[in-house]
Amino acid sequence: MRSTADLSRPTSTAGVRKTAPPTEGGVSLTAPLCVKALATERSPLDPQSLAWRAVANEVPIDSQPSCQGQAENDGRNGMRNILVTGSVDGIGLRTAAQLVAGGHQVVLHARNEERAAVAKTALPAAAGIAVGDLRSIEETVALARSLAAHGRFDTIVHNAGIARLDALEWELTGDGLESTFQVNVLAPYLLTALLPQPERLVFVSSAMAADGVVDLADLQYDTRPWNGVEVYSSSKLLDLMLAFAVARRWPGTLSNAVDPGWVRTKMGGDAAPTSPDDAARAQVRLAVGTEADVLVSGHYFSQRDWRPSLSSMDPGLLDELLTRCGELTGVQLPEEASASRSRQHLDR
Repeated sequence: MRSTADLSRPTSTAGVRKTAPPTEGGVSLTAPLCVKALATERSPLDPQSLAWRAVANEVPIDSQPSCQGQAENDGRNGMRNILVTGSVDGIGLRTAAQLVAGGHQVVLHARNEERAAVAKTALPAAAGIAVGDLRSIEETVALARSLAAHGRFDTIVHNAGIARLDALEWELTGDGLESTFQVNVLAPYLLTALLPQPERLVFVSSAMAADGVVDLADLQYDTRPWNGVEVYSSSKLLDLMLAFAVARRWPGTLSNAVDPGWVRTKMGGDAAPTSPDDAARAQVRLAVGTEADVLVSGHYFSQRDWRPSLSSMDPGLLDELLTRCGELTGVQLPEEASASRSRQHLDR
């Protein structure tokens, strides 16, 4: 068994293996919250058919705020409309709680109704709870559709993730995809592509990305030997590459990756030195902070020494990653939503 102490530091330099392109495809607690009920219907589509792809591309893209007066509130007191995925417990819940305490409208996310009930009890002041299992493309598409009822999110925090560090073999989802890759990489890509372009994106990565190896022709370890630690590490490397790739595609959005550190959560264990609240503060700064050091894009934030190699930021590689994700989901990341929105966040 792998000790949780191994989570405290990376052990190697991240590798990127580029192959030939595949041939197929604190403060105010009284700020007004605008609460909306979330749709819970699921589209009974076969994710292996062309039908779900059509539905995916028909998710409404509404760049206007969903609640009357929200735009005025944004101007007056800085309230933001924010989605935090994987926010039932751990760092995600603490991130959402800190944002709510700061007067922001926060929508939580849970993978099923049972977990949603837990989240509602844990943070009743949240503006809503969206339900969708990120192990399913169909449910992720339906999740995006239900989230559209909240209008454009100012910030999306892609916090949800799984780790099968001690797994001896891979696990396929109902879509026939490797589960760690689907939840940690494809799901945040798909939600980003389907939801209206936000002002900020926060991709939760990890310094364990140092042990990741990216092979764009074998993203799901179909041919490479299975290793649970390497698979997770590779997914976290892909997450920060997604942040960089989206930063290039959408210059009007601040898209960054963050390493929360070795945290006392179910995954990190009780020996971890960082509390969930401390880890959440880093995500909150990227989500709503106004300091100059966070008003950047295409950056990786970490208190640990490791930094991604230049090869992982190669523009061609980043574009190819977006292409592969688009092929696997059937949904391409759109171009910049509006040139007039470019850098508007720097004016606030």
